[in-house]
Amino acid sequence: MEFWIRSDGADTWKVMEGHLQALDLLCRHPDHRGAVVTLDPVRDLEELAAFLRLSDRCEAPPGRITVLTPHPTARWLRSLVDAGFGEIGLAVADRPTFEAPPDSTLEDQLERTCPQLHVARHRGRVLSVCGTHEDRMVLSSRHVDSWCLHADRPCPYMPTLEREAEPHAD
Repeated sequence: MEFWIRSDGADTWKVMEGHLQALDLLCRHPDHRGAVVTLDPVRDLEELAAFLRLSDRCEAPPGRITVLTPHPTARWLRSLVDAGFGEIGLAVADRPTFEAPPDSTLEDQLERTCPQLHVARHRGRVLSVCGTHEDRMVLSSRHVDSWCLHADRPCPYMPTLEREAEPHAD
């Protein structure tokens, strides 16, 4: 995971050497915003949850921290929402932009995410895959966004998909 910090007056994000430094800045400076980037959300789940719990203890408001990942899954989102982080912002990206506005909250995104979207590893890389195709369909970021993250947009490969189904086991 990477931890990025930006003060309200700065025009760029700065990657931090470690999560403790990022947390320290967030706790001491109310004008700072944080972005936590995870390229492997399933592997990083426990560390991410610990960081969010600690940021909550220093009373860093949820709006000051955004979680970014190119590989969100329903099961991962459910874990974070169940842990009490539903109001944290989420951006589907691999690095923060200038403003790093969250696309939505974790809780809102959970309601819209296809339960069959999950991650798989191949040759050391994390891939977004479709569970309805026995993990043989690797999804590009464009397809994840178009088909898997919006409940109101049907999947062309699974038009009758029951979006209320249990999330696929990652």
